Amino acid sequence: PLTIVISGVPGIGKTTLVQKILYDWAAGEHHQRFAFIFLFKFRDLNDWREPTSLAELIVKHHPCLNDLDGLRKVLRKPENLLFIFDGLDESRTSINFKDKPLLTSLMGQTVLKGCSVVITSRPTALESSNIKSVPRCTEIIGFLAEQRKIYFKRFFSDEKVSMEAFEYVQQNDILYTMCFNPSYCWILCSVLKSYFTKENKHQQRPKTISQLFADFICNILTNHKREADNPQDLLTSISKLALYGVCNKCLVFDDRDMDSFRIQSSQFLSGFMKEILQKEESFNRLVYTYLHLTVQEFLAALHPLLGTTADVTELLNKADSYEDGRCEILLRFLSGLCHTGTRDKFTEILGPLSVESICKVIDWLKTKTERELQQGNNRALLNTLHCLYETQNTTLIRSTVGNQKSLKLTKLNLNPVDCYVLSYILTCCRE
Repeated sequence: PLTIVISGVPGIGKTTLVQKILYDWAAGEHHQRFAFIFLFKFRDLNDWREPTSLAELIVKHHPCLNDLDGLRKVLRKPENLLFIFDGLDESRTSINFKDKPLLTSLMGQTVLKGCSVVITSRPTALESSNIKSVPRCTEIIGFLAEQRKIYFKRFFSDEKVSMEAFEYVQQNDILYTMCFNPSYCWILCSVLKSYFTKENKHQQRPKTISQLFADFICNILTNHKREADNPQDLLTSISKLALYGVCNKCLVFDDRDMDSFRIQSSQFLSGFMKEILQKEESFNRLVYTYLHLTVQEFLAALHPLLGTTADVTELLNKADSYEDGRCEILLRFLSGLCHTGTRDKFTEILGPLSVESICKVIDWLKTKTERELQQGNNRALLNTLHCLYETQNTTLIRSTVGNQKSLKLTKLNLNPVDCYVLSYILTCCRE
């Protein structure tokens, strides 16, 4: 097929795969049937109007092809062209393949007949798109068992430490399951690196994805706490920006955004900011992006618990109303931060998180679970079960799910973490 959609959960390696395709092509190792590969990121397309032509889109992203005669020569042989659109889920506007003229023209071969098109996306965004019009969809499944072991060996320079860390993870079902995801694997190794030292050896290690990211952020805060006069003010600002970005599908920020959220350019000299936000140049302007979208989603979840004036109930209802899945991970993290052990990780650095907001999240989650069990929306129910798992609140799980005779999750492709979460929920209900 000439058009392929590559689906994958957050952090599974969609963008890395795209970069590998480009690298192999440029190095002359693979994909040599293509004379040109054009990469476009939906996050960049958000900030400018729909182009009037394909030529305008190409020139905007590749100024070196501004010569019209040269560009015509390039487009004369479409069978030698590959167009990659990365991050459909990052588009601010709702995408329907039938309604997007430029994409539809390329995919339907009404423009440049014979060209190849690759689109990457999270699964949730594909549900609201007309995916049936795409000839082939494929999914990245992540690391297999042996690949996880290889990753640990390469991450830790000391082979003894790498085996010790890997054996610990192997004995912990949820951590080992999480390692199917390369991003989680990297963050887990980064977190465990500090645990496998003498002073941290006996501290409690992460059991949930929320705890993993909490450890990750706390490690960065701890390592750079001397650089920030008031870490809570700094974290409040960047978490507020993160929340705004998640709710508005904004992943790229500029200096105007920094000013609006009172983040000063001088703060980027600190190691903490460098590890959270990255600076780069895009379309001749300086832009900022979070280390990873999942890191942005965790910080967004942290914001309403930092003693801010944000109404957490209003946020929960608003986040739950989006049908494109933009706030699914945020809601899981917000639920996870209700767990005492998870939020206590921040207490020493930031002081206690808002107990009032946490109580509201628990009440909201209880109501939501009861509603989803009645309505029969399988995708929404699965995400709610993830939220319940992240709380590690067995009483809440039993009171909401425990009286159900069955759970219906038909027509869903479950990944390893989904399966583990379901196993945990069912075990809680049986006890």
